Amino acid sequence: DILVEFEKPLGFFKFLELEECLSKLIGRKVDLVSKKALKPHIGKHILEEVVTV
Repeated sequence: DILVEFEKPLGFFKFLELEECLSKLIGRKVDLVSKKALKPHIGKHILEEVVTV
């Protein structure tokens, strides 16, 4: 899973395109999640484990 933040909104299809591109680049399935899409009850725990790259 990769947590992402964008300076400007990214459309749905561009988001999926980025996910597919990263999957091909890494050679593994990638699930992109935007910070805004995190559910409140688990978001805090996820943010505690974030590794910035």
